[in-house]
Amino acid sequence: MVSTGYSALSLISYDYEYLLRSIPTYIDEVEEVILGLDKYRQTWSGNSFDLPAEFFHRLSSIDPSKKIKIVEENFYIPDFNPIANDTRERNFLSNFVKKGNWIISIDADEVILDLALLKDFLANLSDTDVYVCVHAQTVFKRLPDSLLIARALSHGEVGIFPVATKSANSFIGARYTHQPRVHCSAKMLHYSWARSEEELYMKLKNWGHSADFDVDSYFALWRAIDGNNYRYLRDFHPVWPKEWVDLIRVPESELLSQKTWPSSG
Repeated sequence: MVSTGYSALSLISYDYEYLLRSIPTYIDEVEEVILGLDKYRQTWSGNSFDLPAEFFHRLSSIDPSKKIKIVEENFYIPDFNPIANDTRERNFLSNFVKKGNWIISIDADEVILDLALLKDFLANLSDTDVYVCVHAQTVFKRLPDSLLIARALSHGEVGIFPVATKSANSFIGARYTHQPRVHCSAKMLHYSWARSEEELYMKLKNWGHSADFDVDSYFALWRAIDGNNYRYLRDFHPVWPKEWVDLIRVPESELLSQKTWPSSG
């Protein structure tokens, strides 16, 4: 067995409410949780966000073992584009992780459904000079009785997300590194787009790729999608259109229980 040490790395920003729901799903499974927070309360795009004082009280209430460490720094560099600021912050935070631990990156709007499987995979990985990906479902929109999932068949699966590396300062593009990629069969739900209109618009304006597409135009498209017309959408990722080939509709309860994990329409 190579390693039994695991550290979670995440970020505090405008979607802090999602973070308060995400952390309880993994805090008992890791040794520490490293959270980055811009000391000027700016996003990677340079927009300001408010963080109420009660947030820190609520954060403490889900951390009885005192595993969470908040690292405050200036994470917005005006000369950098949003994705470069994203990458810079993750590299900075990785230096605060316990040496030798696996760095598991879990953003505020993500839930790894079988973290134990991922941990076992990492513990028995013979080559640690890699970055590890899991199978992911990106939730494009929440309907009253179900979720719309964006299929990404270019990878041969619904989606592939990088989540783990042992190398600090190795990120070259958000969570991607220069290392060879290894796939783990663990599964993750990414609630990236399953937000209220106000929350999603805020996300799109401050996303790492916000400078790469027309936010207002794409937001209008998202608003128009409903339980009837979703089946007509094709090749619609805002940055790399063919990354998302179409939408499928799945009850959320089945995804959470892993009874359904669709890879085809």
